[in-house]
Amino acid sequence: MNSGDHSIFQLSPGLLVRIFSKLSSDPETLRSCAFTCRAWLEPSRRILHETVCIEPSYQYLHHLSQIYLSSNLAQYVRALTITLDGWPQQDAQVLHDNHDLLVSLFRSFPHLQRLNLQNLVWSSLPPETINLVLSLTGLQTLTLRSVSFDSNVQFESTILAFPGLSTLSIDDVRWSEDLPFPPMDPEKDMSLPLQSLRLGTCTSQAALTERLLCYNFELRKLEVKWEDFRRTKPIRDLLRSAGNHLREISIDLPQIVCAQNADEVEHLERDFSLSYNTNLRYIHFHSIFLDAHPTEAFHVSWVYGPLAQASNDTLSQVTFDVFADGVPSLSRFQWDCVSHLLSAERFRNAPDVVVNAHIMVDEEKDQGKTTNESVVKYLKSHLVLLQDRVTVHPDIVG
Repeated sequence: MNSGDHSIFQLSPGLLVRIFSKLSSDPETLRSCAFTCRAWLEPSRRILHETVCIEPSYQYLHHLSQIYLSSNLAQYVRALTITLDGWPQQDAQVLHDNHDLLVSLFRSFPHLQRLNLQNLVWSSLPPETINLVLSLTGLQTLTLRSVSFDSNVQFESTILAFPGLSTLSIDDVRWSEDLPFPPMDPEKDMSLPLQSLRLGTCTSQAALTERLLCYNFELRKLEVKWEDFRRTKPIRDLLRSAGNHLREISIDLPQIVCAQNADEVEHLERDFSLSYNTNLRYIHFHSIFLDAHPTEAFHVSWVYGPLAQASNDTLSQVTFDVFADGVPSLSRFQWDCVSHLLSAERFRNAPDVVVNAHIMVDEEKDQGKTTNESVVKYLKSHLVLLQDRVTVHPDIVG
């Protein structure tokens, strides 16, 4: 760039924020950007201070308070993570002993939109902190990971405390007693702004899903890691309820649910049907484990069934996360069937297919036979009807 060209420094703040957001995982470079020129200072600070993580130590809390309570940097904070490492009592005690610092920090973040709670017991937080969390009326995204509640009532009331909540992520969420949810209040407003839901493990996936179906919301994105294989009707009802509002779905089922007989195949294809979701753009199948030494024929009906029943002209991408122990075990998945299903006439255009192939090999026995090229060649040769639209990401681990 010649000395007279200053156009890079005259970009709009909004565009600079978009550019600097690509550096969100590189704080050192962002700090350098902040000191480059005055025009870059605020956009880089917005990304640098967008997310804050609170950990249970006095030194860390004191460090954060020095940064955010004595400056105007708190105005940039949009996301907050509170984490206790494995729910230890001493960590909870640290938060209680330093609750003044914690409360002051919370109050200094007036524009919080995303909250991530992980590895903690909800009731172990200081009461004033809980009240401050529940008063975050502008919260849009809530992530609960390895969080324990006293009851399903406490869990539900926490979720409902945020009137603008559009994204909810649940993974390893527990409540102490597996009791039915109490009857709904007929006078209660049953509408929720929820648009994105990640439904991972919890005390009772089926009961929670049935409870969510009592509310009115238009789901556009669904990520489901289903483990309650004997009770799959609630997930079928959730997919039916989402209807043509659903744009993106990710399905992750444990290996034990792989159907071994015709009855189980029919059961899975019925309950994991995408026939109601006629505006889907993206489908992502996680955790497809291919065993090289099976005792019975291997079926992944929760993949074939949904693909066979999907019928829309909006589908643009299907992704498969496959785990295998060598190229030969890849043959245990019916790629030819996938190729045929996704090239059917009911799709206006065949969607792009992305295969993330994680291959575990015994280096001594394999002797270098399994390569990135051999994995790509095998998969593309069996997805021949989609040849030009197939992308393979091989990951070979010895």
